[in-house]
Amino acid sequence: MRTTENGSAIDVSADIKGTRIVGAQGLGNYLHNDPRVPACLVRDVYAYGVGRSIDDREEDYLAAQAKVFASNGYRVPQLMVQIASSPEFFKVVIPKGMAVATPAVTTAQLH
Repeated sequence: MRTTENGSAIDVSADIKGTRIVGAQGLGNYLHNDPRVPACLVRDVYAYGVGRSIDDREEDYLAAQAKVFASNGYRVPQLMVQIASSPEFFKVVIPKGMAVATPAVTTAQLH
């Protein structure tokens, strides 16, 4: 399928892993039918929100959030609230391989 914009032809079709997609509706159907998309969206929303890459220690949390996302009818605004209001969102995760820093001065030394 071709459409035009400002007189120039635009090809709005694609082939993704052997599946022919045409236009926005075709892309929407493709994403709708891929069972990996909800978990990927949950993962990306969470990673963006916490501002870092996901650690494999968070997989159980993310799987649970994906189930809630599905049970709530795949509503993205509700997903954002769901993640941002969860206790996990506020946890500090020390990256694997990094040592926990110890304070240079203890409170006993301050007295």
